[in-house]
Amino acid sequence: MIKKIILFALICVLTGGAYGVYLWNKPHTTIGKPKFALSAQELSAAFANNEAEAMKKYVGSDDNIVEVSGVITSIQNDTSGISFNLKTDNPMLGVNCMLDKFTKQPRTDFKVGDVVLLKGICTGKLMDVNMDRCVMEY
Repeated sequence: MIKKIILFALICVLTGGAYGVYLWNKPHTTIGKPKFALSAQELSAAFANNEAEAMKKYVGSDDNIVEVSGVITSIQNDTSGISFNLKTDNPMLGVNCMLDKFTKQPRTDFKVGDVVLLKGICTGKLMDVNMDRCVMEY
């Protein structure tokens, strides 16, 4: 009886370990098709005019993919990845885009003044409107 219990426990541990290895090595899902296409100015204005309504519309699930276009005003490249701010008419509320570090980007040599088109997940407004998991669009 003890041998059966030990065998059952060993099978459970091996099965759980195999499932853990599978999940660890599972490929990362890619960003889907955009649900909304806006300029950085339009996205910023939506949050400035009515933040609650913009949160309902653009934030909430990974299905709310937003495509945003704009001119880069500043670039940060550190251990967390590449992020940049896009120009808006409101100097107090820009659009901050963090590139997805799990996706191979077609380019990473950005300069201030470049016009970019990207899609990502809008996560709301802190100091700026934040876009996460951004991927370059062509």
